[in-house]
Amino acid sequence: MTSAINRIRLGLIVAPALDAEPAVGLRDELGRVLSERYPSVEWDLRLVHDPLVRPPVHLTELVEAARERMLAEGWDLAVLVTDVPFRLARRPLLSHASPTHGVALVLLPAVGVVARVRRLRDAAADAVGTLIGDPPRDREGRRRPRVQRRLSELATDVAASKGGIDLLYGRDVGVGL
Repeated sequence: MTSAINRIRLGLIVAPALDAEPAVGLRDELGRVLSERYPSVEWDLRLVHDPLVRPPVHLTELVEAARERMLAEGWDLAVLVTDVPFRLARRPLLSHASPTHGVALVLLPAVGVVARVRRLRDAAADAVGTLIGDPPRDREGRRRPRVQRRLSELATDVAASKGGIDLLYGRDVGVGL
């Protein structure tokens, strides 16, 4: 397989509250960290500025809006950096990941202003790890076979079959009759 096939397209959707220069820095740093953590695939990060929704909004609505954008753009995964604040047990929520939807949220209000890009990068990288089944506690250089398999599934394009009907989750759905 060529490296073009082993590519994961990650959409980085950033709320307008994060200016263009820090957003580009976040994209570049996140790409570097993901490449170091998961060198078996090529990471193709696409940066877009879009609030997606207007507050007030529920967490599930943000996940759904990010998923719709991910599917519309043909991305494999999406991370939404939003300025909408959420609390869990009266504490600010930093991030939320939905592996089922392939979407993670990083919430700017919980990040703060000190070392913002670094903290955003770390939160986003950890959230992507959660999306692919690699929780933070397992990052001492050990890659479980399940994580490698999930990376391979996300990074591989699917070709149409010669006969039958294929129902697949991913960017390319083959239907052959």
